Amino acid sequence: MLNLKNNVLIVFVFVSSFITSTANAGLIDLGVDLSTVDKYTFAVGGASSSLILGSEAEIYGSVASQYYLSTAPNVKIHGDACYQASGMGPNTTVDGTSGTCGEINQLESAIAQANAFATALTGENISDITGTLTLDAGAHNVYSVNEINLATGEFLTISGSANDEVIINVASNIKVGSLAGILLTGGISSSNVLFNFSNNFAQNEFNFGGANISGTFLGNNTTYIMGDGATLDDVRFYTNKHLQANVQVVRTKEPSVKVPEPSTILILVAGLFVLLMRSNTKHN
Repeated sequence: MLNLKNNVLIVFVFVSSFITSTANAGLIDLGVDLSTVDKYTFAVGGASSSLILGSEAEIYGSVASQYYLSTAPNVKIHGDACYQASGMGPNTTVDGTSGTCGEINQLESAIAQANAFATALTGENISDITGTLTLDAGAHNVYSVNEINLATGEFLTISGSANDEVIINVASNIKVGSLAGILLTGGISSSNVLFNFSNNFAQNEFNFGGANISGTFLGNNTTYIMGDGATLDDVRFYTNKHLQANVQVVRTKEPSVKVPEPSTILILVAGLFVLLMRSNTKHN
């Protein structure tokens, strides 16, 4: 009887670990762990970090600054607002926790570590992107780019399914003009698309105005300057420097969870249980 109970316990542990490991698939499959950072839409690490939200910004997600968070009037944060010091404008509302919440003291190290892991990856080198282009996440997991500079009407599209993941290492800057953009198609989301600023010896910059932007953007020494009129439907921005967002509505999609089909789980459970029962019979 004891052996039977042990067999059932082994099956349960195996299935639980299998489902958990499958559900956590994503950028971590490529060696990049955003740790506690990926719970935020905007996160800025560092002892002198600053996150500035412009007037009437509406963030559907949480924001964090390891040091200073500033908001203009009428900002709405539909999540947590984590910071050490703040200057909140009139009529700013926070739906979740406000103040020294979360693990903000770990932001700098978590961002730096994820940035270093992504930078160490090598892949398809495509030099500068200066016009409309589509990158296939199903064909390559890692792309290396020197600079992205999109003028009005030009779009960089990342194509892939919900099961694909891709890292684009950017050595220089990203500039996106009005009515241009960075788009995600085919079911892939920002949780699986990382634009990583890979040159920590330069003060990189991501600058855009009335553009359409999607994806996760990570930099250890990067300043984000976001102008009015941008469409930000599925984004996450992380840096250990400064982030200034004169934006309106900002959304972050929930990461897709890869769970195996029920039939696959049942087959695995049945097979493992049969093997364990046979082993138990032979032992007896």
